[in-house]
Amino acid sequence: MDINSKLGFSVNDVILVPHANDMGMCRATNHACLSLLKNKAVTSASVMVPCPGFDEVVEMSKANSGLSLGVQLTLTADGGDDACWSPLTDSSVVDSTGLFYTDPYLFFKQAKIKDIEQECCAQIERMFDAGINITHLTSHKNIMLQGSLITLFARLALKYGIPCVMPIVPVYDTYKQRHYIQAIKFLKSCQWPGFFNISSDYHPDAASDGFASFTKRMQELKSGVNLWLVHPADLSLCDSKAVFDYPKERETAYNLYKEHLTYDWSNTFFHSAVDEVVSMQELKQACISHKV
Repeated sequence: MDINSKLGFSVNDVILVPHANDMGMCRATNHACLSLLKNKAVTSASVMVPCPGFDEVVEMSKANSGLSLGVQLTLTADGGDDACWSPLTDSSVVDSTGLFYTDPYLFFKQAKIKDIEQECCAQIERMFDAGINITHLTSHKNIMLQGSLITLFARLALKYGIPCVMPIVPVYDTYKQRHYIQAIKFLKSCQWPGFFNISSDYHPDAASDGFASFTKRMQELKSGVNLWLVHPADLSLCDSKAVFDYPKERETAYNLYKEHLTYDWSNTFFHSAVDEVVSMQELKQACISHKV
């Protein structure tokens, strides 16, 4: 059974999951993501567990029950003095200073698969231990969607009973290999879907063309479940922009959502382009209730 049917919709319906990334990275992303969640401009968000803002996310979750939060498996850092993070485990996933690699090439060259799995499990279990109901798994910088790690990503989804976010159509050339095909076959054989049309706010015209670009891409969504990714940050709460890549785009995205996507957005703007808006919590529940 396809995802649309599990959710109670037809195969041709356009289903949208507006989703905020990078919660947990720092105070600026935490407050931006929470603001969009509370105002229903997004229905779900993913959390970077090893990052400095994680403890604040835990407190936010306790004060705001029912948030749909996933684990954004984090295995590399973004670089800069304020964006060099430590893993939860002591293994080959770190450089000589004990921090995550900032260069994905070095990560793939040095990290061992058993250590990667150990670190991923530690991140998932730390979030569970914090009392947060994990609704989905994503991957920071798409690291878990490359090479043999994509099969591990699928296995982690099955192990913990959590849907994983994987594109229906390969986005990068590195996806077009046997590991990607194996992972899809594995998930399908287990009746556990995790395949999405994925769109992001990181487009060349995002900063300059704002809302016009936003509405144009909204009209291009396809049938099936569409994960609409936004990377918001309230830079007024950040001492240094060095923690971010694309700081201008992050601030633009946050301001765009604040200004145009108010509390009643789900009955107006988004519904002009899609058939239904759902959260990852609803998707997870649909998967569980229909799992064979």
